[in-house]
Amino acid sequence: MKHKLPRLEMFGECITRKCTIKAIEKKALNLSQGFPEEEPDGVVLKAACNAILNGPNQYADMRGMPALRSSLAQKYSDEYGMKWVEPDSNVTITCGATEAMVASL
Repeated sequence: MKHKLPRLEMFGECITRKCTIKAIEKKALNLSQGFPEEEPDGVVLKAACNAILNGPNQYADMRGMPALRSSLAQKYSDEYGMKWVEPDSNVTITCGATEAMVASL
């Protein structure tokens, strides 16, 4: 049994997911996501393999990459005078706006 929190119902189902399902049902070209028509260039594939072989191959920090969090904290300090923003306690990187909204609720 699925339970939905009332405050999350306003988000509904992801529009990209809806479009993908509809395209599959209708055997249509799916323009809702970035499905490439060709394989990536060999240079890209080699770089991906090199990254896999040379690591790191562990789960990423759920708060986002430390260097990115530090950079954002510095930007908030420099540009907005928010000296209290700490990268390890006040900055979180999300995978898109929907994740950010749900996490903040």
